[in-house]
Amino acid sequence: MKKKMINTVLHGDATVSRWCKVSWIVHLKPYLESEEICKVTYESMLDNPQKEWEKILSFLGIQRSTSEIETAIENQSFATAKKKFKEIKDAYKASFLRKGEQGYWVKNFSKKEKHIFAAEIGQELQYLGYPVDL
Repeated sequence: MKKKMINTVLHGDATVSRWCKVSWIVHLKPYLESEEICKVTYESMLDNPQKEWEKILSFLGIQRSTSEIETAIENQSFATAKKKFKEIKDAYKASFLRKGEQGYWVKNFSKKEKHIFAAEIGQELQYLGYPVDL
């Protein structure tokens, strides 16, 4: 599974999901070149989801109450999504959502896998504030 996901991120694989048919870089590049983006990281969403959702909604010009935002955060949380997949007995989607932890991949990548990521997408990772000297 890990090998397939590494390949999917680096090269794309529509068999994983239609959302993964292109590599992460091909998907990301137009956004990096645009001046009109709202940058949100997975880490910032984990650290302070309320603040990040307020930033996103403000960027989009949408107003929502604090309680609406809190409900949306809970409904779209990693734990809730994984639980829903388990309840409907969709083992593939449940296993696709592995841990949902910040930095989990760093702990579970081999030195070789880290070097592959650094070589193939290291510049973009650095630009986004991620370390590549793993």
